[in-house]
Formats: sequence, structure tokens, C-alpha cells
Amino acid sequence: MIVKSDGTLWLTDPDWLFNQRTNEVKELAGQSVYRVDPKTKALTAVARDFDKPNGIAFSPDEKWLYVTDSGTPNLYRWPVHADGTLGERTTFATFAERGLDGLAFDAQGRLWCCTKDGIRVLDKEGKELGLIQTPSKPTAIAFAPAPSPLVCVTMRDACFVTRLSSSQP
Repeated sequence: MIVKSDGTLWLTDPDWLFNQRTNEVKELAGQSVYRVDPKTKALTAVARDFDKPNGIAFSPDEKWLYVTDSGTPNLYRWPVHADGTLGERTTFATFAERGLDGLAFDAQGRLWCCTKDGIRVLDKEGKELGLIQTPSKPTAIAFAPAPSPLVCVTMRDACFVTRLSSSQP
């Protein structure tokens, strides 16, 4: 889940555990990206047709929404309209592996994506700048608010917080 500057909540809804919980019933059809308006309490499906929507992030200017689809090797993006609707989906990046997870933008506008192989760092065009290997699969990533150079990465069995080098471009 992520909160946009207008206060709306945006979240993904992968159905990871329903195969293991045979006594539970899905309340929502499909697997989608949703927007919740805190003023009206309205829940709106803003993007559909995923295998397992997972990581979610807005570009720093909030003009683009990015979502990983863990059941595929794809990272998608949409233009965000002023009324909260989304434009046409495009594939921003495709990786060699599936199992994509959390996303976050750093202060320089690079997108960090949790993958099975580690954290892949992408530029504004979706070109991979590098891979940061981690001890196990990273599941979520977040940066401390500016001007702090801290990054926090969760894994299935640990959480790491580290200071980024101030000499990074």
C-alpha cells in the first residue's frame, strides 16, 4: 500500500494464501490495484488483469503509478490522471525472473525493485543500473524521508537498515 499526497490509499490485492485456506471465501473478484478515498470511503478498482499484483509506488512527481506483477517478470506503469483514474498500462521493465515484490524511489528518482535475485535499481527509462544482492529474497523497500540517506529492506527472515553513501549520483 502507498499513500498519495492527496491522501488517497492505493493498494494491491494478490491472493497468495487462498490455495492454503480452502475454508475462506474471496470477497473481491480478480486481483487488482485499488484506490481508497478517505473522504468518501469509496473503494475503486483502478487496474485489473494481473497474475499477482504486489509492489506499488508512485513516481516522485506522482504522474506515474508502478506495480510489480509477482506471477510474471513484469513491472508495469500507468499515467495517473488528476481525477485518480489511470491511463493505458505499459510494461516498464521485464526481468529474467518472476516473484517481483516491493518498490520504492530514491531521492535521485531511481526505482528500486525487490526481486528474487536481490534489489534491481532502474533509471527513469526502465534501464537496469545494477543489482544489489541480498542474503535472502527482499520483500519490501523504503527510504527514510529526505534528507536522511537511509534505506530499509525487509526479507522473509530479517530487516536491514543501512545508510546510503552520500557520494552516490
